[in-house]
Amino acid sequence: MHSRDSQEIIAEILRGSLSSVNLTRIIYKVCLTYAQTKKYLQLLQKNDLIKYDNRIKLYVTTDKGKKYLQIYDEIAQSLSRRQLKNIKEMSYTPENKR
Repeated sequence: MHSRDSQEIIAEILRGSLSSVNLTRIIYKVCLTYAQTKKYLQLLQKNDLIKYDNRIKLYVTTDKGKKYLQIYDEIAQSLSRRQLKNIKEMSYTPENKR
């Protein structure tokens, strides 16, 4: 598994919570410890990106969280396409050989 930044972890939590899920499912989905996951969930709740339904004991991504995820995905795709294009445009020369 590659190392992830906090934005990628947040996106994984939001994506995994599009339909109501419990804490254990989120922990397994994002491969974090209980303590790490709780910190992210607190941050997401504080910013109204995810909500916890006390009645049914489940987390669900809010409309604001869905918008965040949409923007995150658009940026990630844009950067990936640009990086791939730059790699394809690079030509081999003895100067850039390692």
